[in-house]
Amino acid sequence: MKFIAPLFKVFVPLISLSQVGNAILNNISFKNISKQFKPEYQQYSPVLGKVALERGLIYNLRFFGNLTEGVKEGRREYVSDKSNDPLMQLLILLFPSSAGNLASSSEGISNFGKYATPEMVATLLNFADSCRRFLPHASELEAETQAINDKKAEAIKILKRDRRFYTDEKIRNVAEQAFKEKEEISKKYYKIDYDKYKKRFKKLFDPFFYNLSRRGLLLLSENVDNILLLVENSIKNEISAQSENIYPTYTTEQVILAFFCHKFNTKSDLWVFLSHLNP
Repeated sequence: MKFIAPLFKVFVPLISLSQVGNAILNNISFKNISKQFKPEYQQYSPVLGKVALERGLIYNLRFFGNLTEGVKEGRREYVSDKSNDPLMQLLILLFPSSAGNLASSSEGISNFGKYATPEMVATLLNFADSCRRFLPHASELEAETQAINDKKAEAIKILKRDRRFYTDEKIRNVAEQAFKEKEEISKKYYKIDYDKYKKRFKKLFDPFFYNLSRRGLLLLSENVDNILLLVENSIKNEISAQSENIYPTYTTEQVILAFFCHKFNTKSDLWVFLSHLNP
């Protein structure tokens, strides 16, 4: 667990074994948990999710945040709420709240909360961590890659200008050199392994295979892809100097943690969640 200090690997099992494995979580269950996280990963403590729920932050954002209220036949239809704000879109997906009360699942065929497990929520946070590490340097990588592409285009242009030096082999050499340079540059930067996360979620959803139609599986897969994209875009907005971001740092992670605390309520859930944070 990269987020958590080594001592916590002993600390959490002792919590789980000292009380009933599926006992309901309460404030005592969260006592001292944040202290076990490494200083640079305090934002991944589930305590922040519990605080966001208890102080009404998630409720207020979900029902009174930056969204357009859904209305059908003159009546409020919460499941139809819309927003152009990635964080609000993520919040609406994680808390569909179709009855007007804060709810982390619905009966929708592709609803994430209906099938979510503590390990899935931990995987979402691991993905958020990948975004935090990559996105601040994404523009630098893009600029260096573009410079190589421009240099390649200019070299080919010069070769084509004088037919005496132009050969297919020389063009290939220029292209191969550019490819090698881009590979070397990419090694300097951390990259998000999207395929790894998509495959991970696919494996986690396998137990539900027989409970879903082919269409249901397709919609659920699309929904997970959308959630990953919203997590990335929400963090991107937060760290972008050009973005008119209105949320404090790590609000994205706090929304995910609130989803965990709202959906799961046993000490065994908490242990599974913590044990799957970034290995």
